[in-house]
Amino acid sequence: MKPEPYVDYGAQPWRVVKEDAADPDRPNSTIRRARVQWAPDVLLSARTIDQRLHEAAKRLLSDFEARHAGSAEQLGVYVDRCVRPGGIADERLDAQTRYRMACEAVGQAGMAALTACVLHHGTVADWAASKAWNPQKALGLLLGALERLAEHYEGRGVLRPKWLDRD
Repeated sequence: MKPEPYVDYGAQPWRVVKEDAADPDRPNSTIRRARVQWAPDVLLSARTIDQRLHEAAKRLLSDFEARHAGSAEQLGVYVDRCVRPGGIADERLDAQTRYRMACEAVGQAGMAALTACVLHHGTVADWAASKAWNPQKALGLLLGALERLAEHYEGRGVLRPKWLDRD
């Protein structure tokens, strides 16, 4: 039996998830894949953040990805007239607007943390190392940015306010 190769992608071992998946080239067989966990998932499982902050991170990532949906097939977005109300162009523009409003609410320093750890699927430790910071400082900036993001979404009626969950 061959030993399983360990691939270090610059992540901590507890952040690498091994999973079996169907092999696209050979039917009825599986392959083993390794992937790095998303930073908000790791923080939620470690109980560093609550579900509200995790939902805010998912919402930001969703808007970030939706503003580019279908852009590989299109050369541009036409906004002077609406051929199909509610079409892909409208959805992309709405996502772009929501994303920009979130960026303004969080601020430049907060968006740097969210971009590195949430939007680009990086780790807090890697982001701290790139800035030559202590990882605790980077984690504090990320937590503050997630808190401001959640407050922004609560004010817009997207997330349930934290005070409603208190008994």
